[in-house]
Amino acid sequence: MKTKVQAKAHEKYSNLTYENLLIIASFIGVKVNYNYVITDYSIVKGTVGNRGGFSNRRFNYYVNAIKNGTFKPDMSKIQIDIFGNICEGHHRFEAMKYMGLPIAVTIIYPKTLGEICTVNSGPNSKWYPEESFNSAITINCEATKILDEFRDKAIKSYGIERDKLTASEMYGIVIGNTKHFSAGLNSPTIDMWCEEKVLTLLKKRETKINLTFYARMKREFKNNRDAYKICKHVMDLHFNENVSFQLNVFFNALCRDGFVLDKYDALTIKAKAMSMYQKQIKRELIAV
Repeated sequence: MKTKVQAKAHEKYSNLTYENLLIIASFIGVKVNYNYVITDYSIVKGTVGNRGGFSNRRFNYYVNAIKNGTFKPDMSKIQIDIFGNICEGHHRFEAMKYMGLPIAVTIIYPKTLGEICTVNSGPNSKWYPEESFNSAITINCEATKILDEFRDKAIKSYGIERDKLTASEMYGIVIGNTKHFSAGLNSPTIDMWCEEKVLTLLKKRETKINLTFYARMKREFKNNRDAYKICKHVMDLHFNENVSFQLNVFFNALCRDGFVLDKYDALTIKAKAMSMYQKQIKRELIAV
């Protein structure tokens, strides 16, 4: 039985939104790019790997908007493929379902999870790197499953928080380019995680060494508010400026020379690293 709030919303939305639309009980024979109405929620499925659901704060936002009348009827249209998989509008669907409302849907051709992410995101991504990472795990992307296990072990071994070793940073280390470290336009998407080259690079010994070293740096610098910049500078030297010394050697030398690591800023650490590198080059030239 509907609550008073549900009944009131049902009457309001039914009269304004779904006039002249066909109510469907299955997706057999539906027309692509056509609008229908769904009252049987069981025929609709959430796309595997998508980040919709009751736990997402957008669900509560839409439920409250429906209750207070700020959610307009024409905002409820959901994109669903010809098999009943939601491609766009998971949170609105869950909110409308919770409120017991009929739902207008537009039928589209099936989309991959990567395409769905792009449609949902546009130029200003709503899918944060961690969401893309977790969605890739859900669709059995091997690279993300391996890295998820690595991160769990690193968090325990080095006493760092999960958000101090982000999906973007792990991807950047695997690829060997720190431009992917941030949550901006270069952050990894689902399709990027699933590329074959990522798994190939991840299996290399050097990649595992770099991942471990990065986690270790995060531990040492965790009390330094400039920690992200420091770690990024060190990896930049390693990846982009062809600094060939072993990162562990560099790290140990900093400690040996009396550096109290959490007291120094990014530029100081970078200058120290370059100094060490230049000394190494000189030693190599003398040896020749």
